[in-house]
Amino acid sequence: MSRKWWTKFAFVCVLVLLSIAGIVGSVYDIQKLPSWIRVILPDQKLKLGLDLQGGLHIVMGIDPQKVLNEGADLLAQDLKEDLLKVSPGIQVTREKGNADIRVQFSNTEDVKEIRKKIRSRYGIFEFVKQGPNELILGFSTQEKNYRIKRAIDQSIEAIRNRIDELGVSEPSIQSEGTDRIVVQLPGVQDTERAKDIIGRTAKLEFKLVDTTKSPAELLALVAQIEKEKNIQYVAGAGAKFSTYLAQINEAISGKIPADDEIAFQRQIDPQTQKVTWIPYLLKKKADVTGDYIRDARVGRDQQTNEPLVLFQLNANGTKPFAELTEKNVGGFLAIVLDGIVHSAPQIKSKIPNGEGQITLGAGDDVNKMFKEAQDTALVLRAGALPTTIELLEERTVGPSLGADSIESGKKAILIGTLAIILFMIFYYKLSGIIAAVALLLNFPFILSIMAAFGATLTLPGLAGLILTVGMAVDANVLIFERIREEIRLNKTPRTSIEMGFEKAWGTIFDANVTTLVTALALFAEGTGPIKGFAVTLSIGICCSVFTAVYISRLCFEFLLDKINISKVSI
Repeated sequence: MSRKWWTKFAFVCVLVLLSIAGIVGSVYDIQKLPSWIRVILPDQKLKLGLDLQGGLHIVMGIDPQKVLNEGADLLAQDLKEDLLKVSPGIQVTREKGNADIRVQFSNTEDVKEIRKKIRSRYGIFEFVKQGPNELILGFSTQEKNYRIKRAIDQSIEAIRNRIDELGVSEPSIQSEGTDRIVVQLPGVQDTERAKDIIGRTAKLEFKLVDTTKSPAELLALVAQIEKEKNIQYVAGAGAKFSTYLAQINEAISGKIPADDEIAFQRQIDPQTQKVTWIPYLLKKKADVTGDYIRDARVGRDQQTNEPLVLFQLNANGTKPFAELTEKNVGGFLAIVLDGIVHSAPQIKSKIPNGEGQITLGAGDDVNKMFKEAQDTALVLRAGALPTTIELLEERTVGPSLGADSIESGKKAILIGTLAIILFMIFYYKLSGIIAAVALLLNFPFILSIMAAFGATLTLPGLAGLILTVGMAVDANVLIFERIREEIRLNKTPRTSIEMGFEKAWGTIFDANVTTLVTALALFAEGTGPIKGFAVTLSIGICCSVFTAVYISRLCFEFLLDKINISKVSI
């Protein structure tokens, strides 16, 4: 045989050995192997999707209107401060039910200067309506789309960070549509804890306490509002605390300063375990937020030894936090997490190091408090969600279901492969054995490539693998039929084989390229199961063409050059 054939044969052997080495970690615990073998084996393992190893599948959604409203709330405060420099008697209020901002002024001569100021510093707004003494501003369409997309992107990043902290391997987090996020966590056992950590807003804010009303006055005012508006919050009764809080603040508008809001602190009686909600009057604007968190960890109260969360701000947050405490020495600073006041300590002096702590409330179960402290520290480190996310759909897949799916997939592949091999040998004789060798080599090639690129094998992916088995022999069938045609023309075995491969190549290329383009389109536009199917199909197409054309031809060259066959068994 020529040196060229041996070079091709060595190349195929290397590929086969690399493929087998690439899937060893997926089928066997390599830690049980000798150390010298572990050194040469690649550190990779084929990932199994949620439907094969079990886990948690959840679909979460944001409220686009709420995202816009929250953005308008923050901008309204800044806008008011800027416009007061133009017209001292100006009023800036938020419209109810949408994200528009109403600007009212008494001096009509100021309107040009006001519009100029808005255009120069707040180009994201457009003028929705203009009256003699007022302007109504709204986000431009481009800005609305940008803010909603940014909220989704930030939520995905925050969720990804939290999942990384949880130690979940091979998570899948992706957007769906304009306002939904699909999260798949294979292998997760404690689904309730995972859902709690993923969905927790973890919005940390530092707000000054307005002491113009005493705690007794606030309690009486809240009780009056609850009675008048028939608003009530009972833990575990179905109503959300965030909804109750929003209703209270809407109803109390006009009875407290415009730049104030009501928030509550949860207190538990150590004897009766009764929960009491203590109202606080806070400034709406948060001077410092949890966006500046550098680190958060669990600590212990030196007096009670109860768990608490210690946090430290980064350089960007330390300075404004120091300025805030310096300007308000003697006042009270509320630490608000997810709309709940966790503590409201008095500012006794300037805090220059940006450090603080969050207490979790006395009297609760210590183990439960410690776990809550751990989870709170985790989400603060990982980053806050930019807005509230609602759980829309949840599916828990048991590992036994995944195991059944794998076994069913194995049986389907085994039966399909065996049936094809028997048919090819029966119909094409020795040439059918060559096709069977090429077919079998597809499996290590496909699985090792998927493992190397970190692709995830899903149940639809198994379907794609089974489909690839059927498609893998298509090229061989085309080649063999062309060889038969050449034999009927009384051509020599070598000429028949060479012409058979040459004439079949164009058809093989066209057929597989069109299928590959379709698979890539499915991957680009599809989600979840469709992507899993497309990945396996795409890799399978490339591998099947290589084995059917390159390896099959190599086998025929062996028969021609080494065996010196005088007749092709086909």
